[in-house]
Amino acid sequence: MRESGGPAAQVALDVEAVLGLDAAAAQALAAVVGVGRATAGRPGSEQRAALAAALAATLLRRLARAAGVANRLRVTTEPGPSTGEVTLRWPVTGAADEALAAAAVRLASWLARPPDDGGLRAALRAEGARVAGG
Repeated sequence: MRESGGPAAQVALDVEAVLGLDAAAAQALAAVVGVGRATAGRPGSEQRAALAAALAATLLRRLARAAGVANRLRVTTEPGPSTGEVTLRWPVTGAADEALAAAAVRLASWLARPPDDGGLRAALRAEGARVAGG
C-alpha cells in the first residue's frame, strides 16, 4: 500500500470460519460475495487462505461503495497477526476510515453464516449507512 506514498488505513479480520468450510460452501460464499472465478481449494490450504483474503477484500470494497466512501477502493491483503485472520490495507479515505474498519469487522461475521445474497445486501446497506452517518 505504501507504493503510492500515501498513508494507509488497516484492519485485521477473522476469517477462520472460511478456512474450514467444505469446498461447495466456500464456492457458494464466493459467488454470493462476488469474488469472480474463485477456487475454494481444500480447507486450511493456502488456496483457501487466498480465497478468504479475497472474500474479506471484496466485502470491504462493497462496504466502501455502499457507504459512499469510494467507488473503487484499492485493498491489499496479507496474513493477519493471528492464525485465521487477514489484514486489509487501503489508502486513507478520510474521517470515515475508523468507521469503515469497525463496520468491516462487524461484516466479517457474515462470512461464518450460510451464503445469503439478500442478507448480505441488507447488511451492506445497513453498515454503509452507519459509516456514511459518521
